[in-house]
Amino acid sequence: MNEPSNRDLLLAVADALRTRIVPICAADAWASSELRSIDTVLAIVTARLEHEDDVVAEDNAELRPLLAGLRAAGVPVPTLIDEDDPRAANLDMRTALEATLQVLHDGTHPGELAKVRRYLVEATRREQRLYGPLTGRRLF
Repeated sequence: MNEPSNRDLLLAVADALRTRIVPICAADAWASSELRSIDTVLAIVTARLEHEDDVVAEDNAELRPLLAGLRAAGVPVPTLIDEDDPRAANLDMRTALEATLQVLHDGTHPGELAKVRRYLVEATRREQRLYGPLTGRRLF
């Protein structure tokens, strides 16, 4: 017999919450609100478990050349720390990009600003895998 995966365990907890606990607490507005919050956290954790590594890897693959291109175009980009951990590297690159946005809004690098905007649109689309499960969900 196969052991349940982490995803299976999270989905089982969410199902028990919705089918067993919610009906018992339905008359209590505060408890129902708390249970909706817990259900939301379970959905986020499940999505992160399934997609976060891929989302971070794809984001890093897009951010590295974007930041290098900004530097090559003369935009001052903060120095990055050489991180072995993909999540730490992603945070470092996003922090550098955020600092760079302040400079790009001065109007001297319109082409580079357009590239950053394209990245931001793509990053938002990419992150839908992490937050998309929250949209269109039936609340109890």
